[in-house]
Formats: sequence, C-alpha cells, structure tokens
Amino acid sequence: MNKKISYLKNPRHKVSKAPILMTTAVNDTGDLEALQKQSSFRVEPTCVSFVDYQVNGVYEILVKVTNRALVAKRIKFIPPATEMFTVRKVKYPSGQTGDVAPGMSLTFGVTFQAPSFADFDDFITFITEENSFKLPLKARREPPMISLVNPMNCLNSWLGDRVDMAFRCVN
Repeated sequence: MNKKISYLKNPRHKVSKAPILMTTAVNDTGDLEALQKQSSFRVEPTCVSFVDYQVNGVYEILVKVTNRALVAKRIKFIPPATEMFTVRKVKYPSGQTGDVAPGMSLTFGVTFQAPSFADFDDFITFITEENSFKLPLKARREPPMISLVNPMNCLNSWLGDRVDMAFRCVN
C-alpha cells in the first residue's frame, strides 16, 4: 500500500494550455503544412484549388479531415467569408457533434461559383483542442498566351488621316 503507483497519463491532457478563442483562430496566419505536423488532424487535399472554371458554373471538391490521434478529438470549422466559396454536405462520423474518433474522418464539399473570370482566394479555419489551422481555397485560370502571327507594320499616315489594318492574334 505504501508503494508509489505510476499510472499512464491521459493522452488528451499532455499539455495544459488556454483554450483557443474564435477571434484568435480567425486572425492567426500560419502555414498549413507546419500546423498539420503539430495537429492531430490530417486534411486532404492540403489546398482546395479550382481551375478552368466558367462564369456562373458550380464546381465542388470533397475535403476529408482525418483524426490521427489515439483518442477522440473535437474539431469545428469557420466557413469561408466570401460568397463564392461555400461548405456543403458536412458529415461527421458521430452524427452532428464535432467529435471525431481515431482513424475516422469528417467529410464535406467545398462549392465554388464564379461570378467572373477573376482569381479568388479564401480559407476555412479549423479549430481543434490543441491549435487552429487554415485550409486555403483558391480559384485560378490560366492567363491567355497571345502571340501575333504577322509583325505589326502600320505604315505611315498623315495627321488627321485614318488607316484601318487588321492583325491576326493567336491564343
């Protein structure tokens, strides 16, 4: 009875830290790759990228967040701020709660609808018990590669005259 007994420590409470506030998680700028090495969650894909989109077309990419810890962890996310990116079809493995068991995954779809051919950027912020990290969302189109077939020779013209010439451009 007088011997000291050494119990295994609860892996959920390795380090006692203050809880992460929503305001600090949104303002935090960190590298996703570095934060995922510290975090007990793995996000696939690491960057949601939409390419070759059309105006008013709706595109969706599925995202999978897997718990790689030894115990169940809680995760929640803050959706994108812009209206071009939306989060749909959120499916937690334990119903509607934010608990994810070891090896289980949270899945959801990131939907993108482009109002124009411009480039768009946003992010989804994930908040866990240990830290917070961001998943970048990007929409990019290839820039046009315009080349002229003929050299542009406009000849001479007098002041006030009008000369019309046609040049062929290839994209």
